[in-house]
Amino acid sequence: MILGTVTQVGRYCAPRSRGSKWCLYLVLSLLLVGVVSYKSGFLHYILVAQVLKRRHYSMQELSDMIPHETNKLLNHSSKSVVRKQERLDVQSQDIISCELIDPKVVFVIRIAKCASTSFVQLLKSLSKDSAYNLYFHPSGAYDWDVRTMTQVADMAKAKHKRFVYARHFYYVDFHRFDLNDFSYVTFVRDPVSRFVSSFLYYHYSSKAHIQSILDPTHKNETLLNCLDQQHEGCAHNLMTRYFCGHHRFCKLGNDAALANAMTNLNKDFAFVGLVEEMQLSFKVLAKTIPNYFGNLMTSEAGMVNKNEHQRQLSEVEIERIEEANAADVKLYKHAQTLLHSKALACGLKH
Repeated sequence: MILGTVTQVGRYCAPRSRGSKWCLYLVLSLLLVGVVSYKSGFLHYILVAQVLKRRHYSMQELSDMIPHETNKLLNHSSKSVVRKQERLDVQSQDIISCELIDPKVVFVIRIAKCASTSFVQLLKSLSKDSAYNLYFHPSGAYDWDVRTMTQVADMAKAKHKRFVYARHFYYVDFHRFDLNDFSYVTFVRDPVSRFVSSFLYYHYSSKAHIQSILDPTHKNETLLNCLDQQHEGCAHNLMTRYFCGHHRFCKLGNDAALANAMTNLNKDFAFVGLVEEMQLSFKVLAKTIPNYFGNLMTSEAGMVNKNEHQRQLSEVEIERIEEANAADVKLYKHAQTLLHSKALACGLKH
């Protein structure tokens, strides 16, 4: 169909303006439209073909029209990534089950201010009685290079029994490093609550290493100023960044970052819990990966790193935080739906 459209352009142009730069421009533009629309199923170029059949259009009018249609296609295609992901989300929800898994390696991504320290305390307790080795590193290691990824993959492959690796780090597709028997586990938190907790932690924590990170000139800034400037503890769409990984666009928190984060979540995360529904999350985790976390409910989870300060938010502040963290809001809602679906499949009430 694309070639047919280009042929129509040639038949129209040849008798009238042989060798004209406008004809060349039209052919190249239509080819571009065809390439963009080929896999997306867009039909705008058909409209162009229909217009070409009408002989009373001038070449200038046609040249003005072609870029407009091309731009429409380019803008439309950027939105298709999200629409495709939404279809995948619906499909993934339809096939949710309570299937038990027993991976050789469990990677625990510690997302900042999502109860990760509290969860690690439970992991340490469980590792004493469970048949797995625990590797925990308290510091962050966010932007890994290929060398670091390879080292971690090799470490996991060298273990002869179940292995849990817990650390602050962005998602890595370890399939690329010949590590296939693994799953991801993590917790997410209501984006507004997580953002405020992070702001308070960085600006009011009594811990020396946190105080050393904060620029002294930012100490007394307002929450909204920190939000606007993305100072320490106020990065936008941080949860999306963890799920998205190491691509450059993951830093942007845009549609591409969200789509990639959703894809990774659906593909490699056996479990994503909610801080707001911790007990339900523990039950689902124990049901899903029992050889690692089957005794989870026998442990008492105490919250660690609780903020020393509390803060009431105005409606304006809530709206601003949600707007700036729109990707995280969508990601959290998706994780919430998946957790509830998994709980239902496992016969658990929520």
